[in-house]
Amino acid sequence: MKSGDQPQIVSFAAEVIIQNISNLQKAIQGFHKRNNIEDIHDLRVASRRIRVAINIFRQFLPSKKFKGWERSICKLTKSFGNARDLDVQLNFIKSFYQKNDDPILKPGGRRLILRLNQHREMLQHLLHLTLDEMDKGSTLQKMLGVLKTPTTEIKMTSTPEPSLYLLSFDVINKRLEEFLFYEIYLPYPDHVKELHLMRIAAKRLRYTLEIFSSLYFDRLEKPLEIIKQVQTNLGEIRDCDVWLNYLPNFLEKERSRVMKYFGNPRPYRRLVPGVQMLQENRRVERESLYNAFLQNWKKWHQAEIWSNLRQTIFNPVLGNPQANIQSSTAHSMPKQEETKTIPINTKKLPGHPDGLQ
Repeated sequence: MKSGDQPQIVSFAAEVIIQNISNLQKAIQGFHKRNNIEDIHDLRVASRRIRVAINIFRQFLPSKKFKGWERSICKLTKSFGNARDLDVQLNFIKSFYQKNDDPILKPGGRRLILRLNQHREMLQHLLHLTLDEMDKGSTLQKMLGVLKTPTTEIKMTSTPEPSLYLLSFDVINKRLEEFLFYEIYLPYPDHVKELHLMRIAAKRLRYTLEIFSSLYFDRLEKPLEIIKQVQTNLGEIRDCDVWLNYLPNFLEKERSRVMKYFGNPRPYRRLVPGVQMLQENRRVERESLYNAFLQNWKKWHQAEIWSNLRQTIFNPVLGNPQANIQSSTAHSMPKQEETKTIPINTKKLPGHPDGLQ
């Protein structure tokens, strides 16, 4: 680890990453034992949190070593993310067609479940290969070997140093700006891509807040609660968008298969009612979810959640970590160019996610 003149930041970074490596190892063990949908979820989340922490503290890490390890963890996130998404889709449509048991709908439902199961079975082999590759490379063990050094085992003092607060402010503020950039698209429900990117930005902001939450007593609890709700709302909308994009393509592919095999479209017609009903259901649900999200957003905006968050992370920069949160009209933020920050190697979003899905 690059301790330099910032041993407390190095110690803080090591503590954060080591904890998330431990969580990832537990999730991997759970996957091997049970292959449970929740183990896959925990594994994906832990790998994401490691990547976020590496990105935040990159300048304090051995760049060459961590670059390769980060690629390995990124591959893990992607593989298990795809599997998790399919598991959620399968659970949903099985429940959906159980509740809607009209015989005319069943052929389409059965075919959907068949194709998704086939895809999921193909992914299962890839999941084991990805874990085997990581295990052979001893990726997590090597990371722990670098992180667990005498320098990183320095205990945090009762009062964090100003440099740690400056780093925290810089990173959280950037993530908040990336997230709020997409607010301009909220009046336009057809901007599917931008809503998806806003969800990713919300996820990054949440993980960043969780990393630094211990520095601010309990003052990040409220914004964390809200950003989790944002992530949930946008995630539900995203699920509908995925279905609305997938189902027309699914029908077209099935029609091509039927025509190739039977030479006429008659067997295909049996599939259409069940798929079209699901498509209409997702369209209506998407509209309802979107309107509910807009109402929530208006409520959060009126409560000044985001301006209060900025004030909370700026108070320690002024040397007042326990200051009461007040309205942004009472304490205005300094201009961006006047704010002292620690340069860190983070990628700017807007519109270009760095692969964290």
